[in-house]
Amino acid sequence: MTEFKLTLDKNTGLSVFSMDKIFIGTAENGVVQAAIENDELIEFKFVDGQFENNQYHLNYRSKNYTLQETCEEICSGVYKIARKWTNVSEIPSISQFIFKANAHYCPTFHMIPCVSYNGNIASDGDEPKGLTHKNKPWIIPYDRIGLPSASFSENEEHSVGLFSDPFCDSSMRSSCSMEKQGDTFSHILFWPKIEKPVSYKAKDKFSTATQEFITLQPQESFEASFYLIVDDVEVSPYGWTKSYDFIIDTIHPRPSENFYEEDTWNLSLDFVKNCLYEHKDNKSLTNIGLLPNGRHDVKASATTKWECRKRGKYEIGWCGQNVLFANALIEDYLKSESTSSLEYARQILSTWVKGEDNGLPLFAANKFDDNMELNASANCVDTCNLGWGAWQLLECYDKLQQIGIHDYQILRMAAKVCDFFVEKIQRDIIPGRLWTLDGKCLDESGTIGVFILLPLIKIYNLDCGSAYLEAAEKIFKYYSKKYLDNMVCTAGALDTNCIDKETCWPLLKAGLDLYKITNNDIYLTQAKKAGYYLLSWMFHYDVKTPVDSDFNRYGYKTTGATSVSTQHHHLDPWGAAISYDWYRLGVMTNDERWKKRALLTWENALLCISDGSYKVHGSVRPKGSQNEAYFQSTWHFDLNEKNPEGLMNDWLVSWPCAFRLLTMMRTD
Repeated sequence: MTEFKLTLDKNTGLSVFSMDKIFIGTAENGVVQAAIENDELIEFKFVDGQFENNQYHLNYRSKNYTLQETCEEICSGVYKIARKWTNVSEIPSISQFIFKANAHYCPTFHMIPCVSYNGNIASDGDEPKGLTHKNKPWIIPYDRIGLPSASFSENEEHSVGLFSDPFCDSSMRSSCSMEKQGDTFSHILFWPKIEKPVSYKAKDKFSTATQEFITLQPQESFEASFYLIVDDVEVSPYGWTKSYDFIIDTIHPRPSENFYEEDTWNLSLDFVKNCLYEHKDNKSLTNIGLLPNGRHDVKASATTKWECRKRGKYEIGWCGQNVLFANALIEDYLKSESTSSLEYARQILSTWVKGEDNGLPLFAANKFDDNMELNASANCVDTCNLGWGAWQLLECYDKLQQIGIHDYQILRMAAKVCDFFVEKIQRDIIPGRLWTLDGKCLDESGTIGVFILLPLIKIYNLDCGSAYLEAAEKIFKYYSKKYLDNMVCTAGALDTNCIDKETCWPLLKAGLDLYKITNNDIYLTQAKKAGYYLLSWMFHYDVKTPVDSDFNRYGYKTTGATSVSTQHHHLDPWGAAISYDWYRLGVMTNDERWKKRALLTWENALLCISDGSYKVHGSVRPKGSQNEAYFQSTWHFDLNEKNPEGLMNDWLVSWPCAFRLLTMMRTD
């Protein structure tokens, strides 16, 4: 383990040494660039410095400012730095302030969490790519990032992280950037909030740059604090994780203001049975969600009538989760002996099983059209829906067995999918992303094939043969080596083909399951990587939004929320699915921090669920409903929308409810 040493030098400022070699410096030749006026960098010259009371104290001076800097070593490799800029001129100043740390190595990996993973070169989207846009550095605002204004870089030996203090409002409202100059890689913080050279305002769309300024009257000061963290890289590219381990110890989960588990369960089932469930001509399905007057282009108001979506209504997995709802309804019968829940579940299952009678190896996720007729155009299926669908069919089969109902048609429908991919992987054909129903691969890209791990492990646990376990192990090793080992997972959200979080969760769950089955440490090691990868998408602080924002009006907090993808810069309650496996990871690694993270994201996933009296945008939401998207920044779905930070949408989609039910079914 490297011993890091912090020193003060008039030429390099604060420097971090390792093995007598400097690899982080904050000054060059006694000069720091610490302010911007009229788009020009202002240089501050070193005056003096000293060490007292376990802190370094430095003083710098420019023509119009003094700069005082203190640095405290919290523990080895963790440094809290505070700066105070004072206007010593006789006139008001209008400026932006910066902190720059120069890493004296060429990184093999760099990251702005939730925004850029090694420059997003693995993404097919048009979101910010690389370090620059038209040769100008990207400057990313704090509220897009899971730690405010965080940036990380590492090589095979050392990792460096820099981020604003998440618990100080004036420090938090900031931005970050990274620049490469020769063999030096710079991490930069900016105050206040800046987004340049253009603003990423909607999926693959940009608008003009946005920036704020700080006005200081004569003798007035601005102060900001932030963290610089360095560490050894034991497993590349996961050296950055020390920052997240450090910060979780400073976060205290809020006392729950949400529902008890029984309340959450009952409200969720109420939403399924009274809002999503549809029956027509001996067919029963659950709709994908509710909208104001049934349309995406109408916002909720006092006159809103909540109606199910008119198009693309039924889906076996992903956003629709028909069979997961059937599973929850069976569970509800086991809990409460509700015969209506059991009847609804069996009708949903019967509808999907009857629609499957086509002699093809794979089933369509959207085989039913908007009139519940068989969809003739449904001729292909993605592995996300296949994985969810087959897994939940097996869960339903297992539960029905417990109450003496032996529905082998359900087992056959799921087993057919599992057998198909067992045969493919035995011939070294990966699950891929998209297949025709008769078994031809249309797209093998991305990480989305990991969803097939879910039914393969379940069917093995039903004592259906070792071939399923062998296939699961082979698939897990392929995807974890290609994607997880490179700190990138892609294409889990079917409406994008970019870097995201959704395809990593099956790797976390499957890694823990395979470790439990085989006792092979490699699966726990990989599951830990998956846990951290997912953690890079979780927000660890509450974004500050305008007083009259939806967030403040309706009680939404961002701590524990998860960002969606590098193309979609908004938050959602996807942590409802992740939380239990973070908890399991904590149990298996004996690391209490994972349990704390699980609690944070679960608590967030319960925010803004309607109890039947919850009014948003002037409209009362149905029991158990919850909207999908929380816009914590100026990013939005529609480039033309002029919405403030802290907006909640009115798409009461079904999947958040499904994931809540899933986790409650999986826990004791």
